[in-house]
Amino acid sequence: MNPRELLKIVATVILAGGAAFMIAQKVGSDESPADEIAWLIDEFELNAAQAEQVRELHEAYRPICDAHCQEVMQAQQEVEAAKNAAPEVLAAAQQELEKLKQRCHLATQAHLESVAAVMPPDQGKRYLETITPLLSSHGHSAPFGLR
Repeated sequence: MNPRELLKIVATVILAGGAAFMIAQKVGSDESPADEIAWLIDEFELNAAQAEQVRELHEAYRPICDAHCQEVMQAQQEVEAAKNAAPEVLAAAQQELEKLKQRCHLATQAHLESVAAVMPPDQGKRYLETITPLLSSHGHSAPFGLR
């Protein structure tokens, strides 16, 4: 594969990744952040101050989560494009994808733990027991929610 063909593939992947991210943002979750907060208030017995803290944490983390999803989706596109490239190119693309997924997972886990820390201890523990298993199966097509 010559450099010109590789450049075309990379440009196509970047455009496709951006389009996929925009579509995922539009289609994504039907649940709004306000609905997630309302669920948390009800399910985990949050008072007004706790609910406000969770809302602030979630609003602050949302752009980070959006960026992580975009990066992972772009890396997924790069892996797909590299399937017809040299084995070392595919391996590098797969390694980058796994690195980005791990970074996303760790950052989101830390965010969820911050949310849980705002709750009464027994409720925070229950929240993490409820939400953490869902994180492992997150597909990165849209930001991970609080529910």
